[in-house]
Amino acid sequence: DSSKILIHSAYLGHYIADAHVPLHTTQNHNGQLTNQIGIHAFWESRLPELFHKKYKLLTGRAIYLESPLNAAWSIVKHTNSLVDSTLSCEKKVSVKIKSSQLFEFSKRNHALTRLYSYQYSNAYHNLMNGMVEGQMRKSIFNIGSFWYTAWVDAGQPTLEGF
Repeated sequence: DSSKILIHSAYLGHYIADAHVPLHTTQNHNGQLTNQIGIHAFWESRLPELFHKKYKLLTGRAIYLESPLNAAWSIVKHTNSLVDSTLSCEKKVSVKIKSSQLFEFSKRNHALTRLYSYQYSNAYHNLMNGMVEGQMRKSIFNIGSFWYTAWVDAGQPTLEGF
């Protein structure tokens, strides 16, 4: 059933990608417990929007996962290990940048939107030393591996007509 394959592949891809975002693995998912409100969108949206052209996102061939459940928990465990540095790097940068230079305004969809400034974003991105790109690469590779594993486990059906 091609419709079910597509919808479940999209759900699986979304959840696997989300598992690679450190703030998705903690109660402090938006910095609300550490007075860093907005860090979630900053990490997963603003930084990739600004710096994606520098990222190398080709990851190689997917692999067959002997235990998708163990693989999923391994991803979550690793991602959660990045929470402290995700938050501490932002704290370090926030004390070095003047509060007047923290934000800038940009027109998006015919509306003026307040965003973290390029200067602030660049300082944070550099201090994290490739974390966002690395997690995106892992996400791409793991989504492919979960999809490949599902296809193999389904008997390698022909996917013509998609």
